[in-house]
Amino acid sequence: MLRLIAASLTATCALAWVPNQAAACGPPLSDVNSIHPSSGTHPANTAIRISGFSLDIEALTVTVDGVAAQLVAATGPVANLDDYVLTINPEPGEGQEVHLSGMVCTEGDNCAVDVTYTTSAADVVAPVAAEDLAINLHEYPNVETQDGACFTGSDFTYWLSYTLPADDDAYAQIAVYPESSPDTVLMTKTTGSGSPSLRGYDSTFESYDPKAICVRVTTFDLSNNLGPEVEACGLCNFREDMPDVGEFQNPPQPEWTSDDIVAGGMCGEAVETGTETDGETDGETAGPGTDTDAESESESNTDSDSDGDSGLDADKGCGCRSSDPTPEVWLFAALVALGLRRRRT
Repeated sequence: MLRLIAASLTATCALAWVPNQAAACGPPLSDVNSIHPSSGTHPANTAIRISGFSLDIEALTVTVDGVAAQLVAATGPVANLDDYVLTINPEPGEGQEVHLSGMVCTEGDNCAVDVTYTTSAADVVAPVAAEDLAINLHEYPNVETQDGACFTGSDFTYWLSYTLPADDDAYAQIAVYPESSPDTVLMTKTTGSGSPSLRGYDSTFESYDPKAICVRVTTFDLSNNLGPEVEACGLCNFREDMPDVGEFQNPPQPEWTSDDIVAGGMCGEAVETGTETDGETDGETAGPGTDTDAESESESNTDSDSDGDSGLDADKGCGCRSSDPTPEVWLFAALVALGLRRRRT
């Protein structure tokens, strides 16, 4: 019998903030938010994505050309794309009709499932690799969450930029790891976005410098065909500042300028990644240092076992650090002192 655990409350909370106070996040109603595919024609081996909270998926039945089949929890990267991701066993053939039905909850308005679609030939062609991968890092003072808040805080954010294949079913599996330790994966995310954010805490990196990192992006599709891996190391843009946002808000992506380009980094010029606020949901797996981006994305941070300096300010996390006065400041002070001395004489 199919056994699926309901997605966690943290992963399904929509991002909502009220300036200067933490937004309360009560349990959502049991409800079906979306189903894909829900109509039309799709490859026989495409995964079925269902977005919703605390659904009784075991109440869902499937028939193929009127014959009962079995729903099985998906495996592989596609399994991280939504709250519930299923495949059909045995796999349908080309040109058959799939019908999903059942009352999977009772609280919400969208508890009854009644979906029919037609199958085409199984998709066995892997997507091509992502292109133009660039890594940008934004550090800022610690953003702390509170009990009952609808978001997870952070100390810094990686904003990635890359081009996915021109395919509606192309997704990316992302892994962040230290340049010095390729086998140590510190953060992961599964998304359909070409400019995702990965928010983290200093504790996630411990002895690793967040600036000396690499990112691996692997494309895949809803039929679990894996494309080639693309890797990049180092930063394109880096900024450390104090964004003008509410106390309990994760900062949006900065508007990168030429001043942010990292000398000797991966970019010869600023990368135009635009600005983006959190609001995607592509099946997010919440954990320490993750944020819930709303296109149903899956993200997680894995704390390292190493101890040592993370390369960040231990007291302020990724906050702004003080620096020595510039020569202009000293010159101004000297002129003021000279003026005062003349007035006294």
